Amino acid sequence: MNNYKKILMEKKKLLQVSEQSADTKERKYLNYFNPNKYVKTNNNFFVRVLPRKNDLFFLQFQKHSFKVGATWKNAFCFYSRGVDGEIIGKECPFCDFIEENKAELNPDTVYKLKARNSHMLLVYNYDVDEVQKYEVNDYGITDILAALQTCLENEEDEFDVDSEGFDLYFKKGNSGYAEVWKAEKPSVILKDIMKNSKNFHEIPNLEAEVIPPFNDSALKSIRSTFELAISVFEPTFSKKSKKEELDEDEFGDAILPKEKFDPNEEDFDVEDEVIETDDDDEDVEDIRNFLKNRKK
Repeated sequence: MNNYKKILMEKKKLLQVSEQSADTKERKYLNYFNPNKYVKTNNNFFVRVLPRKNDLFFLQFQKHSFKVGATWKNAFCFYSRGVDGEIIGKECPFCDFIEENKAELNPDTVYKLKARNSHMLLVYNYDVDEVQKYEVNDYGITDILAALQTCLENEEDEFDVDSEGFDLYFKKGNSGYAEVWKAEKPSVILKDIMKNSKNFHEIPNLEAEVIPPFNDSALKSIRSTFELAISVFEPTFSKKSKKEELDEDEFGDAILPKEKFDPNEEDFDVEDEVIETDDDDEDVEDIRNFLKNRKK
């Protein structure tokens, strides 16, 4: 008993250490950049688009996004491709469900739940002295690339976009939302910005900010979001999937499948079980009596 208690205490200490380690290593993600909040007071607002080492300044990926009430729900699609061109994961609850049931699904549901392209880039927000991530759709990245192309064509002095990035300007559009209207060669090099900044000392890893690890924790979160989507847009499928988890007897009552039989669901007799014991051993006799008198 003393040895057993000792083992339990050691396991408890290890668990506490692992939990503390997990807390200390908990990742802090970058804040999102929202230009709409800045163009309300500044119609000439700009940020620094940061470069990525040996790659494009933005990262393309796919996600599932839908609206429930006034709230948008998002789930990363693990059928996105990484920088190496390979598919990141081996499953996606949204894509798999749509593929398996596309003949029965409402076309509107398919449209709402299918994967869409998204693009993420890193920007240095001069206004708050902070590196933030800026997410745009296909139209947004097209506007940025068009503004950059115009800048490179009109700029007399060449500058290295891949090492210094560029300044991106926003103004309030007719819709009331922020619009990209020009890109310019930056007037300050990144080393000088980092030198004078309190928060910006290195360019973060954009992939780590966008692509979650393909593990049980990430999949659990995505499945939870998927289940919410199905319960909202296709409740009949949600009920059907739950019903199919159990077989039914001739009266329509749910019963457990044979391969999932649970012995604790029925009484069973242990009196016929032969147990080789020493009748003079009081401890063993106590156990035998307990087994005989055991109830459901």
